Parts: sequence; structure tokens; C-alpha cells
Amino acid sequence: MDIVAEIRTDVGRNCNSKLRKKLKVPAVIYFSGLSIPIFFDEFYSTDIISNFNRGKNFFDILIGDKKYSVILKDFYNHPYKNCILHFDFQKVELNDVINTKVFFKFIGEKTSIGIKHGGFLIKHKLSLDIKCVRSKMPNFIEVDVTDLGVNKSVFLSDLFIPDFINIPLLNRFKGRVLIASILGPRAAEQKVLEKKVLEKKVLETKTNK
Repeated sequence: MDIVAEIRTDVGRNCNSKLRKKLKVPAVIYFSGLSIPIFFDEFYSTDIISNFNRGKNFFDILIGDKKYSVILKDFYNHPYKNCILHFDFQKVELNDVINTKVFFKFIGEKTSIGIKHGGFLIKHKLSLDIKCVRSKMPNFIEVDVTDLGVNKSVFLSDLFIPDFINIPLLNRFKGRVLIASILGPRAAEQKVLEKKVLEKKVLETKTNK
């Protein structure tokens, strides 16, 4: 995805507020201990988040005749409005070894044995922090739950992970990281409630940054 941007000559909270009133979004590109303050049209925000949520975390930012290949490092939501206040990007090269987040792609959700027997799929993790060369970076990691029964789980160690991908959690916990489970109705209901409470706390922390 290409993002056409311009350099921000003025920085600070007041300047950023003026940009947003003009339907522009401030952002920063970080690289080699340096940073480039930029801004772009607000309509890019939806596409950036949509791509990111589908596991596509690589973008090209065009500034004049220069192109910067970047990954999205972070973004900040407005506390109560449905809009993004700011994006942080990290410049990368094809041969760079980078730390990033890759999303799981769940396969067999509708045909799973456990779901056919009345169970509910609980996704304990939606993404994974990995370390990998940019040129070999996967768009997603597959999690197949087709043969998963009720009260059964998929752990990180059960997944196929290519050798060129380094996963800190795999090394730290020897793969015993819970990715997904199929639970009976009562247990699933409790897990969903706990997840909603946790997501609310994370959102409140993020918006208060």
C-alpha cells in the first residue's frame, strides 16, 4: 500500500490539532536513531488499520521523489471519537532483521469438530511478536482448528513455524503458550467476559498515553 505524505515543518500538540482540523493525520517515521515528522490525508487511516488487521503490516510512504518502506509500530486512538490521532512507523530494508507483530489466520472455524459438537472457539491470542528478515516476513501464521474437539487447545508449539522466524515466546516458555481452545458453552461465556474486561483496560491505557 502506498501512502502519499508530506514533511511536517511544525511539530507539537497545537500544530497536530490544526492538522486534524484539516482532515490530516500526523505521523513519524523512525530509523537509525532519527525521525521524520510527516502528515497525510485522513482517508489513509482506514486502509492502514484495515491492512494491519489483516496481517499486512508493510507500507510504502512517498514523500516527494523519495520512497520509505515501513512497518506500522503503533497508533493512537482518540479517547472518544472514531479516529486515529497519530501513527508511528519504522523504516525497514529488505535485508533488515526486524521485530514486528504477525497475526494468526484461523482455519476451520466453521467446520471444527468441537464447534459441530456445541463448543465455542476461544482465541487466546490474535497475533505473535516475531523476529525475522524483512524479505522473508510472513503475512500471517496459520492456526488450524479443524480437528480440535471440545475442551481441547492449540499451543504455540503445535504450529508450523519456519526456522528462519525467531519467536521469543517459543524460547521463553518452550512453546506452552495457549493460542486457541474450544470450550463448552458455560466455560466459553466466562472466558469471553474476562477477555472483554481485559480489552477495555488495554484500550483505556492506550488512549490515555
